[in-house]
Amino acid sequence: MIYYNVTYYSPGTLFSENSSFKFPNFNLADFASKAKEIKERHGAAPYGFVWEKCELPDVLPEVNGFKVTVHHKVLEKSGMNYITGDLVFASDLTAREDSIMKSNLESNSEGIGIINKNSWKYNGFFNKKDKIVNWAGKVVRTGEDEDLMVIRNNNEEQLKIWQKEQELIWEQMKRQNVKNLCAAVNA
Repeated sequence: MIYYNVTYYSPGTLFSENSSFKFPNFNLADFASKAKEIKERHGAAPYGFVWEKCELPDVLPEVNGFKVTVHHKVLEKSGMNYITGDLVFASDLTAREDSIMKSNLESNSEGIGIINKNSWKYNGFFNKKDKIVNWAGKVVRTGEDEDLMVIRNNNEEQLKIWQKEQELIWEQMKRQNVKNLCAAVNA
């Protein structure tokens, strides 16, 4: 038996709140529509969901006359499907007003984030497998859209350049330390 396990994520205090539901068929419109019914603590509504295509055996095995509990097998897993939201880019953020988000996007992601205000404000990373869907379940943006891939590729190149610069600095520091050590020994 194939089914879809959909986990909805809502803003939480320290961690996102989540609720999971099973669906018999893959239908983004149904997944997005279900989100309208979910309210977590303090009225938080989902900012997105992740679906898993799961498989269970049609007939549960029996051992000595008892049916055995079998966990599902995950066949496929989506990235985050954000329900609406605005993309934000590290390069567009000002260091003064958005210093924490700018730093997080530059240091911990490919420089692309999302802001969602379905209930409480949620800031997150927008990764390659992620999508933005509207309330009808229509995909509006994907993490693999051409303009976003250009940004991702440029950031990868910048990271390689930075890593090479760091290696050179490290080598210079090691050489300087050796010189200082030799000078101390000869003194």
